[in-house]
Amino acid sequence: MNQFVSATTTASWEPDLWGQIRRSIESSRGSAQATDAQLAGQRLSIAASVATDYFALRQLDIDITLLEQQRQINARILDMTRASFLQGTASNDMVLIAQDTLEAVVALLQTSKIAREQFEHAH
Repeated sequence: MNQFVSATTTASWEPDLWGQIRRSIESSRGSAQATDAQLAGQRLSIAASVATDYFALRQLDIDITLLEQQRQINARILDMTRASFLQGTASNDMVLIAQDTLEAVVALLQTSKIAREQFEHAH
């Protein structure tokens, strides 16, 4: 019993007289380089954003600490001004000014705490 195996292959080649393949390869290389540059730019942008966010959060932490200290000081001033008012050595206007000053610091403190919370959870 004889078996015959036959295989046929074909290949074609077309000369690249006008450099189309070369230009296509160069274009692909250029696109890959542009994509790499774009990716590096995005990484740099993300790193800068993270650093900016970190320092903004640290600044808000400092602001909050200082405002809490100022609130305590202003609360003591208000207490002393009220005591002076009761003794007749301070006017009602002085009490109102001390109270307004304390309320302004409390409002700034609340605003800073809210801003910090929103900033921390924004990303």
